[in-house]
Amino acid sequence: MKVFSAQFLYTLIILPAPVFSFPPWIIPESEVPPIPPVIAVAKYGNPIVTSCLSNSTIEHVLPSSPKYASLSRSYNLRFDYKPAAIAYPKTPEEVQQIVKCAISKDIKLSIRGGGHSYGAFAFGGEDGRLMIDMERFQTISYDESTEIATVGAGVRLGNLASKLLGHGRAIPHGACANVGVSGLALHGGYGMASRLWGLTLDVITEIRGVTADGELFVANESENEELFWALRGAGSAFGIATEFKFKTFPAPETLIAWRYDFQFRNAEDAARAFMEFQAFGREKAPAKLSIQIEVTENNIGILGNFFGPREEYDDVIHELYDILTMVYGGEPKVEIREQTWHENLVRMNGGPILTPTVGFNQFDSFYAKSLVVPDGDDLTYETALSLFKFVFDTRGSAPHYFFQINLYGGKNSQIAAVSADETAYADRDALLNFQFYAYIDRDDVFTPDIITFIQDMDNSITSIQNPRNGELWPAYANYIDPTLTNEEAGPRYYGHNLERLRQLKEKYDPERRLGVGLGI
Repeated sequence: MKVFSAQFLYTLIILPAPVFSFPPWIIPESEVPPIPPVIAVAKYGNPIVTSCLSNSTIEHVLPSSPKYASLSRSYNLRFDYKPAAIAYPKTPEEVQQIVKCAISKDIKLSIRGGGHSYGAFAFGGEDGRLMIDMERFQTISYDESTEIATVGAGVRLGNLASKLLGHGRAIPHGACANVGVSGLALHGGYGMASRLWGLTLDVITEIRGVTADGELFVANESENEELFWALRGAGSAFGIATEFKFKTFPAPETLIAWRYDFQFRNAEDAARAFMEFQAFGREKAPAKLSIQIEVTENNIGILGNFFGPREEYDDVIHELYDILTMVYGGEPKVEIREQTWHENLVRMNGGPILTPTVGFNQFDSFYAKSLVVPDGDDLTYETALSLFKFVFDTRGSAPHYFFQINLYGGKNSQIAAVSADETAYADRDALLNFQFYAYIDRDDVFTPDIITFIQDMDNSITSIQNPRNGELWPAYANYIDPTLTNEEAGPRYYGHNLERLRQLKEKYDPERRLGVGLGI
């Protein structure tokens, strides 16, 4: 077994949270300037919607309400779409009633689960939609005989993880506790356990909800199979989920959380280190090992989890560690700790994982986009060098930003073990997933050059290298890019599954009442 330095073996400090889980802004309702009712009604009110909801017992908020300003904010404050009304159903039947009301009045719908969409697509990408907010659907139950969890569509990930842990169980999901389970699960759901357990959508065994024409549905492998296929990857375009059933796994008693931080001296060394990471991930990383590169203006961190004992981790990581330190020309800052599953969730979130079930008030102002590297289209050294030259050349002039490179695939990944046509999620051959993200401080102004910066960063890859098939680089729908047109978005998010999805869209939502931004 490889013998490491004392610093490497015995660092027992608590790991800092990854940069992408920086605390979002907390904005109390008292700090939100109200929209004068007369102005709100004039700009966003719709008498048809008002009459439709007022004749029901369903809880709702209209533009004339004092609460409207705070309840109609998007998580990404760059966007200021305003709905004609916000409805808060408590049952599937109330969702059904709202949908049929919208149909009768020819009103488009938007659905807010956690409301965490990067492009504020919970608002439908425009003013004037009737929003259905799912936050009242907070059921979390666990059946010990089947090891299946039943989860309401309004549940957030931190609350779900905490409840499941009470039963000693877990599912694969993302790191940010404030994200809603619906949007995550309906479009992918990568997390640090995904190479071992799969994506969140891979462990869905059933979805219940309401179709775009107002009918209740149950979708699983034996009932409404086509709809079940489409919901797992493009869900927001095909129905309103009210409840999920998830296959669960035994929550790890302990795991190894690890991180190495490098301050590379130049782009050439950083690019060489990336190439070693890419090769190791493709050929040698076991499913028990998650790896992420995290790049900020002045730091490159390599971090992850290992779902096994420390001794096994040391055996697995030593080859990558040795070659990275050789490229670096010294020892990085090393942080390693054995953690419980709960401790690791807190670490990845950057703080406590429980969130309010109603009245959520965390926000950010940012632009992000993604790029997926298929296995076999590994980035060349020239491409990696172009990316890291961009990083080094913009030091001192860049906005606040980070980018992550997550290892999805490789020979041992459970993500790749699922066939490409089993779900609407298309990127089963993904080796790497890049997320580029730029943001501002609360008192700053978001300017167009920030978007340009992220697009230029993405272009530092795409201008150098094209996929083998000559098509567009794929992208990940949960890191949705609101600047893409439908013609650009569809092929990137769904690839070879796009045509089938468009055919099913004609079947399940020919009037286009649901979904936006996915290119379907």
